Amino acid sequence: MWIYFIAFTSVVAQLRGNLKLNQPLPLLIKENGVEKTFYVTIDANWRWVHAKDSTENCYSGSWNKKFCPDAEACSKNCMLEGVDQNDYLNTYGVSTQDSSLTLRYITKHTYGENVGSRLYLLDETGKQYKGFDFTNQQFSFTADMSKVPCGMNGAIYSVEMPIDGGLNRLNQAGAPYGTGYGDAQCAKD
Repeated sequence: MWIYFIAFTSVVAQLRGNLKLNQPLPLLIKENGVEKTFYVTIDANWRWVHAKDSTENCYSGSWNKKFCPDAEACSKNCMLEGVDQNDYLNTYGVSTQDSSLTLRYITKHTYGENVGSRLYLLDETGKQYKGFDFTNQQFSFTADMSKVPCGMNGAIYSVEMPIDGGLNRLNQAGAPYGTGYGDAQCAKD
């Protein structure tokens, strides 16, 4: 069984955006003693979803019925926008350097405040999620919690996900855009 690693809801619009370059962040990881470059991408739920032919939001507290009367219409009318390296740092508070990943929980930026980030590990191509087989394997990491305020939750999950991010006729964005995650929680956004 393959398990897909994520650190740290459902987005209906899953055309790839064309207004901003999608740049997953590089992260060096040792696998079986060999250092490799993988990539980190942010969950689709944190990304801007806008109308296909404009910058009008498809989602702003609730789905815009003009573009999203149902899931199929939304998937044709709306785009899931890319996240570039500047946005990772300044909007989401995420950065990488060599084998270190830094997360800031609250990031203040031009448009307000962002809280949290759910990240996924992509493989060496940056086009699909990294699959792990934990059978008779060791997985380890070091977390520096010295600057984490009291009462904060930090978590690493390993969950099964479609390696391609659930690509299909309604989802053309896939893993590089952070699609395909699901759990038993009922998302409110």
